[in-house]
Amino acid sequence: MASQVGCGDTINVDTKLEQDLVNCPDNGIVIGKDGITLDLNGHTVDGNDALIRECPAGHICDVGILDDGHAGVTVSGGRVKQFGTGVLVLTAKHVSLERLAASGNHFNGVLFVGSMQSRLVRSTVARNGLETDFPGIAVVAESRRILIADNISRQNADLGLFLTESDANRVVGNDFSNNPEAGMIVEGDA
Repeated sequence: MASQVGCGDTINVDTKLEQDLVNCPDNGIVIGKDGITLDLNGHTVDGNDALIRECPAGHICDVGILDDGHAGVTVSGGRVKQFGTGVLVLTAKHVSLERLAASGNHFNGVLFVGSMQSRLVRSTVARNGLETDFPGIAVVAESRRILIADNISRQNADLGLFLTESDANRVVGNDFSNNPEAGMIVEGDA
């Protein structure tokens, strides 16, 4: 199990953080292989709170935890803050996000895009999108069978949860309070 991780590193083995990552100038941690477990071990993955204005073509920039297409990934037990997007699950399946706190990100705290059979549970998503009017949690672009359960999503700029163009998702036991537009909106084919 790896433990020495720096800002922007791609992990290919199970990893348990032993220290905070502070002021990451671009991505925090990138998942590089199927079946990885990333245990934040109570630590923080912290961006530099400055959006990257010009992201190179084909590169995903300014994400705290990035899973771009890797299945069977688990991320648990820590904080992700001050990135463009806190946690991005992109076209992946069987991903489990557990006991996370995503706050102070410019856009979404947690974003599922085109993903399947994944879950966000027992997490807190707060104060995201304050300058950009984004929801704390978003499930979009044909994401299917996403479980959003036992989370707190509060004080985000727009909504607690936004579901659109996604189906067969399950939302249960959450607290979506103190979001100015609504706690949750389901739109399109969601």
